[in-house]
Amino acid sequence: MGQQASHTASARSSPPHHLLVVPPVAHQGCGGRGRGRDPVIRPSLTQTKKLINMEETYSTWVKAPAQTSVRVSTAAGNRMYEVSPLKPKSGLISDRGRSSTDEQVEKGLLFTAKSLTTVGTWNVRTLYHTGAAKMLIPELERLRWNIIGMAETHWTGSQESNVQGYKIISSGKERGHSSGVGLILAKEAQRALLSYNPVNDRIISARFQMATGFATLCQVYAPTADSSEEDIDKFYLDLQQEINRTQKEDLLIIMGDFNAKVGIGDEDSRQVMGKFGIGQRNDRGERLIDFCYTNDLFITNTAFKQSKFNRSWTWESPGATTHNQIDYILVSKKWMGSVQNSRSYPSADCGSDHQLVMAGIKLKFKAKKAPAKIRKINIEKLKDDQVKRDFHQKIEEKWQDHIKEPTVNVEEEWNLIKYIIHSTSEEILGYKSGGATKDWLSEDTKA
Repeated sequence: MGQQASHTASARSSPPHHLLVVPPVAHQGCGGRGRGRDPVIRPSLTQTKKLINMEETYSTWVKAPAQTSVRVSTAAGNRMYEVSPLKPKSGLISDRGRSSTDEQVEKGLLFTAKSLTTVGTWNVRTLYHTGAAKMLIPELERLRWNIIGMAETHWTGSQESNVQGYKIISSGKERGHSSGVGLILAKEAQRALLSYNPVNDRIISARFQMATGFATLCQVYAPTADSSEEDIDKFYLDLQQEINRTQKEDLLIIMGDFNAKVGIGDEDSRQVMGKFGIGQRNDRGERLIDFCYTNDLFITNTAFKQSKFNRSWTWESPGATTHNQIDYILVSKKWMGSVQNSRSYPSADCGSDHQLVMAGIKLKFKAKKAPAKIRKINIEKLKDDQVKRDFHQKIEEKWQDHIKEPTVNVEEEWNLIKYIIHSTSEEILGYKSGGATKDWLSEDTKA
């Protein structure tokens, strides 16, 4: 489990070290209920030109309607995998005269205003045992989702695999089966995936195409309560560095097991969390609150009142004597209005003492306010000689009334002049009416 999918290169030579070619995702049915269509993002012109101009071409023997190339960048000490979906050269012709693959290429978007995108996080405790991931997938297929983050996978290294039609990317320690994080991507998310970065065994990030931009999603696993302050400091430092690399315009989602209790919201924390948290806040919770303030994030699963208590807590002690909320989904504060709901799902079970937490996001956009109409003085009336005389006379009268009192400074005198001219214009000339516009056809033309 968790091994990299094998691939076959072309016979000419092995691919250069900076370019990895991974097997494309097989577009098979995933089972489960409520599965939507299979959108694919159309590659940009820049991506297409880069791919056409490549000196070497590598292919796989996996039959699929789309191929994925992954370019690895080692900037800043991390491996950034840039994923570019490729449009196939040919496809089956549909009854509308277009290839079926062309129809799919136009669809690879997440986080739209028309449909709900669901992201979730789950501390699965371990996927190291043989077949553990295959057992997890059917449990998840009972629910509708697009991206699921995992904590404590216990896998090693950076891996990419396909399990029953789902793409799994993970990041873990080079040695030792502990900690580890990963992301499971449904078909829609696979096609919207642009790049991902396995930072370390506690942080993995991925960037996706949105309907109106991009979304960056981070899955995390924070050190436990037994860890030292140095470990906590390093975790938040690494996470902050990853956020700093994110574009400011991106929809930012950070989710995972933070091993922190933020408790019930109060006046001091209402800017970053709701009032429906549970328990008492601890020191790690204060650290998370400060982190949210620094990065304008909101803790979504504290913002919604749940009808049942088991939809609020995320961790259960042995014997079910204690329940805490330590797993969270954080979203950019400016996008919080797009979050439909965020809660725990007690019906999902993988043998973990943590519950699956999911949030549904459907984009909402603020309508642009119409610019205020500027009222304009009707200066056309000054063409009338009588109106012009009345206008000058009125200004002279007002000026004589105010000139008796000396002004203190130049600015006061200037304000007085503006007042006299403006008030007189309102009285004598008035404002232009918003009536019908002037006919652009002259009488000669109409004739």
